[in-house]
Amino acid sequence: RAGSRPLNALLSKLVNVDLADFGPGRATRTGLEHMTCFVIRRGDAHIAVLGARSSAGSLWHALETAAKRLEER
Repeated sequence: RAGSRPLNALLSKLVNVDLADFGPGRATRTGLEHMTCFVIRRGDAHIAVLGARSSAGSLWHALETAAKRLEER
């Protein structure tokens, strides 16, 4: 299990969130690329990203692309 490190790296690339203060049980409304969404920290290594249904494909693409770029490092 990788813990919170990969998730923190992903969040730091995508959203304007103070990760030191964004522990499990916290939630925030923020922007992800050009979309407004809610990010909920479910656990150290788990988040939920909620956005408009019409933006689901774009949200998924942004998350997937950022995750792949982090894996390539």
